[in-house]
Amino acid sequence: MKQLLNVTIFFTGIVLFASCKEAYEPQTSEAKGNLLVIEGVLSNGGLTSIRVSRTRPLNAPIETPELRALVSVESESNQRFILTEKDRGEYTVQVSLNPSEKYRLRVKTSKGSEYLSDFVSVKNTPPIDEITWEKNEKGLNIYIDTHDPQNATRYYRWGFEETWRRTVLNSNWEYVNGAFQPRKIPTHPTCYDTHIGNPLTLFSTVKLVEDVVSKARVNFIPVGSHKLADKYSILVKQYALEKGAYEYWENMKKNTEQLGSIFDPQPSYMYGNIRSVSDPAEMVVGYFSACNVTEKRIFITAQEAKWTYSPSAQCELQEVLAADFEDTFGTGPGRLGWIPIGQIAFRPDWYAVKSIACADCGPNFIKPVWWR
Repeated sequence: MKQLLNVTIFFTGIVLFASCKEAYEPQTSEAKGNLLVIEGVLSNGGLTSIRVSRTRPLNAPIETPELRALVSVESESNQRFILTEKDRGEYTVQVSLNPSEKYRLRVKTSKGSEYLSDFVSVKNTPPIDEITWEKNEKGLNIYIDTHDPQNATRYYRWGFEETWRRTVLNSNWEYVNGAFQPRKIPTHPTCYDTHIGNPLTLFSTVKLVEDVVSKARVNFIPVGSHKLADKYSILVKQYALEKGAYEYWENMKKNTEQLGSIFDPQPSYMYGNIRSVSDPAEMVVGYFSACNVTEKRIFITAQEAKWTYSPSAQCELQEVLAADFEDTFGTGPGRLGWIPIGQIAFRPDWYAVKSIACADCGPNFIKPVWWR
């Protein structure tokens, strides 16, 4: 078993990004993946989201969601909550928990394999005191302050959801079947892009006299980023952890920092609190926790941050002869997609075009209800 653990290579399916420092060449068939990954927090009073997926082979582009699984939460007193598959591999439910009880997660796949977590206590997460930011020559750091007057939390984890507004030029033309034609429905000039941030920002106050977190960095925006070209918002989510959960995520973070992102091969298997009931020898990736989740949002404008944004060359307008569009700016393999902005005056066969990445909101044109 020890030898097997030392050579086990797997990918986890938790949303996180980082750059790879050096190539890692696996020497085991375990690199083929297919380990079950279960990630999520049972949220007291909020929306619980549990993601179930399979690890992927090294060259696969994405992890494989586990579809049509039966996912439920059970209390020690045999109360049961059924989760609904909201999206591919994402199972959700909204419940109010009894803080005096313990809860566990049960997952049964469509092929009949069953998995069970340990019973966990419902941790009480203190509110976020303040979110602040500071700008320096490298970019803008976003910090969080929090504290627990009862000195009972001690282990913290944060994630965030960031949204930024950007403006693009309206496209009044489109290129269809080899020809330009006026759009029936123009594109949207204002976009609201959203990104789910790093879930492995951790902090422990165990070595401190008081349970106080001061200026823990939860996000960084590098100089010149388009995220602050107009207006930016970040929603920080705070989770109280039990010691075992903190140690699990800390080990995951260390591996991630050494090898790249959480999607990259990990050097060894890390035990969570979820096991296979069907096959005790099967390895399972993930840790199940329960707590109430506290949140806080701030907005930052480019003017407040004195932010300078210079669009890249691909975001500049280009002029193209209609007859040359497909060869020069087409959307074939290996080419950037371009979108016609408008016809050039006094040159009826010429069009102003811009890259799709810089001119089209796609589905992200709807203003969030909370935006101000």
